[in-house]
Amino acid sequence: MNFSKFFTNFFTTFSVPKTFLFFCIFILTITLSQFALADTPEQYHLTLLAVQDQGDGSYVGSTADLYVEIKEGSGRVFLDTTPLTKLDTQVSTRYAKQVACEYYNLPCENYDFFYTIISETGIIGGPSAGAAMSALTALAVMDLDYDDSLALTGTINSGGTVGPVGGVKEKIEAANNLGLKTVLVPLTALDEVLNKEQISKAITLTNESEYDQNNSDSQIINNEIIDIENPFEIEVFDWLEEDNLTLENYAKYQLEINAYEVSELDDVLFHLTGQRHLNEESTFEVDSQYDSIMARLQRDLCLRARSLETEILNKDNEEDTIDWDYYNARFLLSDSAKEQGDYYASASFCFGLNTQLRTELLILEKQDLQKDELLLELQYQETILLDLEEDLDQTELETISDLQTKIVVSERINDAQQRIENMRTQIASEDYETSISTYFNLGYITERVYSAQTWMLFFEMNGIELSLDENSLSLVCTLKLAEADERYNYANVYVPFSLENIFEKIQLGKEAQNEADYELCIAQAIQAKADSTSILSSSGISTDAIEEFLAVKKQAAERIIAANSEEGSFPILGYSYYQYAKNLADEEPYSALLYYEYALEMSELDIYFPASDDKISGFSDNFNFDIDTWSFLLGVFSGFALGALLMWLISLGAKR
Repeated sequence: MNFSKFFTNFFTTFSVPKTFLFFCIFILTITLSQFALADTPEQYHLTLLAVQDQGDGSYVGSTADLYVEIKEGSGRVFLDTTPLTKLDTQVSTRYAKQVACEYYNLPCENYDFFYTIISETGIIGGPSAGAAMSALTALAVMDLDYDDSLALTGTINSGGTVGPVGGVKEKIEAANNLGLKTVLVPLTALDEVLNKEQISKAITLTNESEYDQNNSDSQIINNEIIDIENPFEIEVFDWLEEDNLTLENYAKYQLEINAYEVSELDDVLFHLTGQRHLNEESTFEVDSQYDSIMARLQRDLCLRARSLETEILNKDNEEDTIDWDYYNARFLLSDSAKEQGDYYASASFCFGLNTQLRTELLILEKQDLQKDELLLELQYQETILLDLEEDLDQTELETISDLQTKIVVSERINDAQQRIENMRTQIASEDYETSISTYFNLGYITERVYSAQTWMLFFEMNGIELSLDENSLSLVCTLKLAEADERYNYANVYVPFSLENIFEKIQLGKEAQNEADYELCIAQAIQAKADSTSILSSSGISTDAIEEFLAVKKQAAERIIAANSEEGSFPILGYSYYQYAKNLADEEPYSALLYYEYALEMSELDIYFPASDDKISGFSDNFNFDIDTWSFLLGVFSGFALGALLMWLISLGAKR
């Protein structure tokens, strides 16, 4: 068939303008290309385990469905919930996505994420879905096959660690009611010791369909009528001896559910996919520049401690009541840390010595310190602080080391300033009298100011440049405060003691935000979040259990520090806290857990800031080419190409 003659005859017979045909072909091509390239994203699903507050301090388990879809985009996060959601759920969602992307080093900046939570219960809230959100994010981006019949509960923390949640027993019961047979829970959750009353109530709840309406004091279980008040006398409960009343046994024997503990995100994916997806290698070399600067800082603080010791010894002190054995022991601890290359720990010991020795010296020199003299001392220290603040404000931030240096210096300046203001308030009172606390506070302020000055050394650190402008810092301040609020509110529900100190840190962070002191805001928010997470992790657990937590946190910190080191961004505070935690692990495990949390939060700070060269100026700043845009452009190109081809064939036929 001669196509050129066909088209020529077609135009001649029907008098169809060539431009009209060209236009029709153009439109048709666009339509077909859009249809061909239309992308229906795959939907990934997991079952969430949750609890409902009954209003009387008790909880009942419930479930919800979590879905995620990804499309080509720019890293945005969208959340849809039914029926309702709290703000903390939105915070958890964004953070969970960030952690998953950092943990597996995924190209999440190329996708938009659409999360959906559907629940038949009331308002959805709390961070306990964090681990599931991170897992589903990783599954979607890596496009992995997985078993979605598992249910999961657990927070997601810095470094991809899975954190504790409340109401685990009730959540496992909810999974049982849904017919699920495998659940994943945080580390040590299954160690919870139950009592007979708890299990008796649970039996009632999980066997409601078999309840004997004729005898409200009886329950039909396994075809036997038993007394609810004392259901442990029959053979079916032989396993329930006093030493075996753990949540693990309850889930296994009573509910016939396989419950597994997971400590980090890759444990979750292992149970979901049957494979490990994370390289366990996490070795790193300490940045030589960090070591050099920290060694200088340590030397400065420790020489200052020895100088104070000498001043005291040279004083004519007839009544020497100073406990030199204590101070010598602290010096030995500092020297030991230094010999091991742990300069931060050594410097920390020396700072403590400086504060205490300065107090001793002030007592000897100023035994009758008057209000006027004390106010002059405070004014002098405040002058130093103001000069330091001016220097700090004039320092341009370029690297994560710069940011962390400003954070630690700002924190020390604020700490000293708060002490000064508190002392002035006390001095103003008519009944104020000089006491030991007066000398200690003055000594602490003096040494805190000096410590802030020494940390300025770390502005000499090199590293990759990040976008650390005021807008970026303001946004990160807001995000970290939201995370701190979320974690504090959650801890406040399940931890049976006061969290006033954490609340104060959050308030200080918000005050700093209002004053545009974003570095201090970030520092306070990080500490508040880490404090809450640490308390949740350590509350009510044994020494053996906390060792498990320490091992997990240590490994996670090493992994993040190693990753940052490879990228040329050594986390000076993250590593310092990591070293200090290791030093505390044997003698003060709960303090070590806290400092590991600090280390993780500080080491992961870079995920909030894009590299300065990530944003390419010019054309790409104004246009975001997603799948629809590319479909349109391809349609245009194809339309022109096909139209041109047909016009050529037509003209060729006309010539013939």
